[in-house]
Amino acid sequence: MTAAVYTYIGAGGKTTSLFARARQERAAGHRVAVVTTTHMMRPDRWFVPADLPAGWQDPWQRDGIVVVGQDGADGKITWPGDDVYFRLCTAADVVLVEGDGSRRLPLKVMGPHEPVIPANTCEVHCLAVCPGPTGPGRLFPLGALESGSGSGRDRTPPGLYRGSRLPGPYRKLERQDDRRPQPGR
Repeated sequence: MTAAVYTYIGAGGKTTSLFARARQERAAGHRVAVVTTTHMMRPDRWFVPADLPAGWQDPWQRDGIVVVGQDGADGKITWPGDDVYFRLCTAADVVLVEGDGSRRLPLKVMGPHEPVIPANTCEVHCLAVCPGPTGPGRLFPLGALESGSGSGRDRTPPGLYRGSRLPGPYRKLERQDDRRPQPGR
């Protein structure tokens, strides 16, 4: 079995959106794995270290969701490694990927090495925060695509995309941080 892989990129709500999707998929009866290709705060629930210790699938069987990564600095987790990732893609129905970070900023202009997206992604969700009268989140135009080599200054793991033109269909996710009613709405 091969999982459907959905990658979340951009700024303003990736982790929240990703875990909301994980709970929806679990409610639909799917086994969900969550990873990051960069850094993500280690969740309080569902975390399993990337070395996949004995019994690691027991909580996954019970809860339907597993978050796998290597422990990083400042309470964050990182990419679990190619072997673990592909093992999860084989065992899960859905894999959700946090593909890049904005360091808690409301908007991010991606560098040439970003975002880092698994090549087997079937759908990319790009988030941006545009609070107040500027309106809801928008999908911003993106640039060139390159395949990662995993060596040298390119820190993209092999088999992952980097750059900004992304594989798969795009989805627009809207977010409105300013919860006050807007005139005319």
